[in-house]
Amino acid sequence: MKILTVCSGLGIGGIERAAQNYTLGYHRAGHHVAFLNWGFEGVRQKILENQDIQVFAAGGDLADALKKADSFNPDIIHIHRRGWCDDRETYILEKLYKKERRVIEQNVFGGVDYSPASDLIDVHLQLSKWCMWRWRRLLGVKQYSTPGVIVPYPVNPEDFNRSSNGEIDDYLSRHNIERNAYICGRVGQPIEGKWHPQTLFAFATLVKKDHNAILLLIGMPPTYQKILNSLPLDVRQRIIQLPLTDSDNDLKIFYSSLDCFMHAANQGESFGFVLTEAMLCGCPVATVSQPHRDNSQVEVVGHMKGGIVAGSMKKLSDAVIRLWSDKELRQTIRKNARVYVIERYDINKVVATALRVAKIALSVGDRRSLIRLLNEDSDLQTAADDKEIYSLCHNTIGKPSPMDILRMNVFHSPVFNRTKLFLRRIRKGD
Repeated sequence: MKILTVCSGLGIGGIERAAQNYTLGYHRAGHHVAFLNWGFEGVRQKILENQDIQVFAAGGDLADALKKADSFNPDIIHIHRRGWCDDRETYILEKLYKKERRVIEQNVFGGVDYSPASDLIDVHLQLSKWCMWRWRRLLGVKQYSTPGVIVPYPVNPEDFNRSSNGEIDDYLSRHNIERNAYICGRVGQPIEGKWHPQTLFAFATLVKKDHNAILLLIGMPPTYQKILNSLPLDVRQRIIQLPLTDSDNDLKIFYSSLDCFMHAANQGESFGFVLTEAMLCGCPVATVSQPHRDNSQVEVVGHMKGGIVAGSMKKLSDAVIRLWSDKELRQTIRKNARVYVIERYDINKVVATALRVAKIALSVGDRRSLIRLLNEDSDLQTAADDKEIYSLCHNTIGKPSPMDILRMNVFHSPVFNRTKLFLRRIRKGD
């Protein structure tokens, strides 16, 4: 097949890494691939070009890039987008539309596009059971006539593995960190939604029990500095802020140096590459379930699999303390976390599933037949029920509050979501 990946950039973000990995995976599987970057250039563009993969970069001339992408004449257009209507992406799909082509959407946030533009998409790929459940709920009655399959982000295990003891020793020495200290860490883009103050508060709780604990931070938003400065002096002295990096090798050594990856985010995670990266390096994760937000982290980490999942923000400190106090559990997770990620998200396995969906989509010409074939394929999951989701939310240390469950059900209703999107468009002046 000829497969065209479409994405809004090739920077350091998770969407861009996923688009890169899919493209490389398709290429590795023997398909003819190209990439339409309609947004910003970045470090990942060179990675693709080094594999002799064509990149049609829009820059200031989207029309020219679209002309080149159309001349590539793809069978499959795999677009990575946030799920709701974006006029630029709609324009791109309209320009590339041909009856014989199929469009597969990598839906990043489990969002729903209620506009006519959604008819341009043949199959919606959801990143987790959580995303699938939310997406189908938000569709309302359209959930029965809209094709969707759970296909997570592809993770390349070659990118991240545990560093040698010598590399770790050198890294800690360069940052003046004691080798026997209990080291926690957090890395993320400097965006407020990707972080939560509870990370700092949970570490402050840990310091009360272990005065030698260390917290390494990469990418903390500047707005969080005031919160950090309000912490007691003995806590502030144990927190080290490191510069942002786009080097996977630097990140690999960072993860390998940690005893615990502390993860809390205001918006939650629709997938969370940082979680899989830490786990591939053998670092246990303490994360938080947020039923009313993005909540794929409960699946990606897996309670007592790749770490510990806290049932609420207030329980993050309990998860951190549990990992700190239970060395045997920490070692078990450290030993098994990499295998857990590879079994679920290995690039070859995920890409094979996406290709399976693409071939089914190309084999039929109407949505009803497409839905039937996808549903009949025992290797594909096309829905997630309430029972699965409630089980995920309650398999945690501490339970979700009744208010969180109430907000989960309210926020994930079609009426609430349509109203939210309508107000968003008004604010944008659309």
